[in-house]
Amino acid sequence: MQKKVCQQFTTSFYPLLIDYIYLQKYASDAVINQTLEMMPNIKSGIETVINRTSTSESLKNYWFNTAKYFPIHVGYPTWYKNETLVNNFYKGLTTSESFFNNLLTRDRFELIEGLESFQSIMWPFSPLITHTFFDPHQLKIYVNYGILQKPYFDVEQPGVVNYGGIGSVVGHQLVHSLYGYANPYHENGEEETWFARIEPKLQDHYRCMIRKYSNYSVVEGNKTYQVNPYEKLMENIADMIGVQASYKAFQIYKENHIESRIRLPGLEHLNSDQLLFLIYASTKCSKNINKIDNDMWKSQIHSKLRVDAALSSSSIFAETFHCSKGAKMYPEEKCA
Repeated sequence: MQKKVCQQFTTSFYPLLIDYIYLQKYASDAVINQTLEMMPNIKSGIETVINRTSTSESLKNYWFNTAKYFPIHVGYPTWYKNETLVNNFYKGLTTSESFFNNLLTRDRFELIEGLESFQSIMWPFSPLITHTFFDPHQLKIYVNYGILQKPYFDVEQPGVVNYGGIGSVVGHQLVHSLYGYANPYHENGEEETWFARIEPKLQDHYRCMIRKYSNYSVVEGNKTYQVNPYEKLMENIADMIGVQASYKAFQIYKENHIESRIRLPGLEHLNSDQLLFLIYASTKCSKNINKIDNDMWKSQIHSKLRVDAALSSSSIFAETFHCSKGAKMYPEEKCA
């Protein structure tokens, strides 16, 4: 137990040092470069999806420009692997055998010297976290090195694996950069005061999503949980559009990569387009080892929604799998 506590405090006290040690040993330029090569295709993919919407031309142009120029940072800041800069960052920070004194000196360093010296060039979170995120304050998207591994990414796997994995995740974050995080509904379904100022086509889009997700419930154990369609509206929209953007990006990738059209062993019955959606769905699989309560249910998006609801909103998915109109995955009303 003492060893575990020591490890936790070391990671908390010296995050940059931990990042430095890991990246020196494991970071690969090939991973960074291949991920960077995907970014223009994903941006083009989301522009194609935007162009299919029924929103006004002015809103489309705003979204086009946002997607085109929005910065996406991949992996980690380059100086995280520079030994001299890391040493300079921690210059002046001393440690001793006293845990209490170490707490004091570390806090003083972080609040005064560390923040003054490097706050502007450090990432908001450790690049080793298995996550991507849109920072609405800095107006940037971060793709952490920690997520650039299986099942989301692998330099040795066919491109379809990466586009179905990390491609859909980046697409998700790009949607947040367009729509923002501001939910036009309260948890109880009441509209925000500014909702009436949104253009009518976008209002219709939101209402369509609410109607769609109102039809979903999830069974866990002997309990059935009714989905609140309002609470995670913006996340649901990001899932739905993000996976379509990754699909369109993959079509661009295939133009110059004939090998991407091959069938995988054991999955010969699936073409590469179908495989992309399968990869996407596999990354959303999860198993809850703890009993779900109402609070946990409110804070999470169930994998059933992230797969069934998101994909059934896409005519692209229905066309790819030749779904019959009116079937579960090809409903009459779509929101995309």
